[in-house]
Amino acid sequence: MIFTVPHWFKLLPALATIGVLFACGLALATAQSLGYFAATGENAFTMRHYAALWTDGEVRASLWLTLKLAATATAISAVLGSALALGLREAARRSRVVNLLLQIPLSMPHPAMAGALITVVAPSGLPARAAFALGLIAQPADVPALVNDRYGAGIVLAYVLKEVPFIALMTLALLARLGDDYEQAARVLGASAWQR
Repeated sequence: MIFTVPHWFKLLPALATIGVLFACGLALATAQSLGYFAATGENAFTMRHYAALWTDGEVRASLWLTLKLAATATAISAVLGSALALGLREAARRSRVVNLLLQIPLSMPHPAMAGALITVVAPSGLPARAAFALGLIAQPADVPALVNDRYGAGIVLAYVLKEVPFIALMTLALLARLGDDYEQAARVLGASAWQR
């Protein structure tokens, strides 16, 4: 009898190496943050580093800003992605081009999306320069600041542009798996298009 090794079993040495390196790095970072850092002579457990971070007003402000921007971008992306999926449901069934177009932004890393967005919406961006060259604005700085603004609109816009296609693709896949049975039943029972 010949014993065959499953294909996934061949990955175990590489996965184990990556897992050990990740776990050791995480353990070392945790130990150092809790006061075990031999290079500086610290070797006792302490929470003072975390207390110092929490009492720093700038750290608290940045955490609050991060939470607001993430929640805003997530909510907008969820609504727009779901609406886009519902709007493109029939077109996605008939054509693979819709799915392909939704996948293009997914292949772009977040920093690349941010860089592309800066070239478009910044006061030094291409549309602002074109508007200035055409005499539509007095100077490129007259364009509303969406980059480095106090509300983080550019950050939210970058996340929304990245996440809406992802949510739309996931929702389209779910809708394709569910089929039309529920919608047909709702139509028979008198539900309006909005309710369906």
